[in-house]
Amino acid sequence: MSVVNYNVQRSIASERPIKNKTELLFHVGFRRYLAAPTYSEATAGADKFKMERFFRGPMVATVFAPITYAPTPVILTSEPHSMTVIERLLSSPTHLQLL
Repeated sequence: MSVVNYNVQRSIASERPIKNKTELLFHVGFRRYLAAPTYSEATAGADKFKMERFFRGPMVATVFAPITYAPTPVILTSEPHSMTVIERLLSSPTHLQLL
């Protein structure tokens, strides 16, 4: 288990706002698990990142989860019919969120 960061992009069909720390179902490779991610801004070249209250646009989702290695397909779901496709980001604890 480790802190894992995912670069998150919402699907076009998803209109409902997703609040920070809302429990989502993660499909990572052959694993499935429930986690409540925290969202932060996805800016490159910085060492500190501001935590966001809602998942709006491209963001970084941080969860405590089993370690996975890229490239691994990842899908987030909040309901059976709404999907959010995301890309894998490096599993690095250096992504520091400011609360």
